[in-house]
Amino acid sequence: MVAVRIDSRLAPRLDPSDVVQEALIEAHRLLPEYLKNRPVAFYPWLKQIATNRLIDLHRRHVLAKQRSVRRESNSPKEIDPSTNQLVDQLFHSESGATRLIRDELRVRVQKAVAKLPDELRHVLILRFVERKSAAEIALLTNVAEGTIRSRQFRALAQLRKLLEEISGN
Repeated sequence: MVAVRIDSRLAPRLDPSDVVQEALIEAHRLLPEYLKNRPVAFYPWLKQIATNRLIDLHRRHVLAKQRSVRRESNSPKEIDPSTNQLVDQLFHSESGATRLIRDELRVRVQKAVAKLPDELRHVLILRFVERKSAAEIALLTNVAEGTIRSRQFRALAQLRKLLEEISGN
């Protein structure tokens, strides 16, 4: 989840495993209070801590306007594992010529998904890779369910447009 949601501009600076470790340390610190109140299920609580850590890191590195993260993100955007998982969900392996055509399509879809804005790509990953409902995504991201549905619609529309551009139509 952290690797999927980390701002692409921060990828050269931060390792997702470090973010997870910091989130787990924070969860350990907050665990006694959680066990007293149990405000939500454990998994969403833990995900929220990790999300908050990502937000803090974004503020510190991107919004602080110190050394520019833009200089570090000039390299081509690397396709992350979650993008590959999303594309794998869209394409099932087949044999022969059909597989070659699907492989070419797969590369096109990978490129298009990688070009989506992070907030839209994350909604698609949560929906199609993690198989979360719009209500679950809203709970995990602290965004209204209607906004999640709108982002999913916009993400699919942008994905369609990007695929048309890549195909040259």
